[in-house]
Amino acid sequence: KESPKFSIFLACNLSYGEAILKDVPQFGTLAPCRVYTYEKSNGTVGVGYINIPFLLQTYSKHLKEDKANIFRKADQDIKSAIKEARGE
Repeated sequence: KESPKFSIFLACNLSYGEAILKDVPQFGTLAPCRVYTYEKSNGTVGVGYINIPFLLQTYSKHLKEDKANIFRKADQDIKSAIKEARGE
C-alpha cells in the first residue's frame, strides 16, 4: 500500500519566538511551528498544525499572560494563513 503524501512547512514569526523563548527556553522544541499537508484517502488535501489551545491549557502555569497571548496570536495567524491558502 502506498503511503499518503505529506509536506511539512516551517512557519516562524521571529518576534513571537524570541519573546517566548526568553522566558521559557524549553519551548524551543516547538519552534518553529510546523504546518503540514497530507493527502487524504479521497484525494483531498488535509492541513494540520500543533493544537495551540491544548498547549496553552497544558502549560499555562509556566506562561505569563503576555506570553500566552503571543501563542493565541500565533494560532490566529496560522488559521488565517490556512484560510487564505484555501482561497477563503
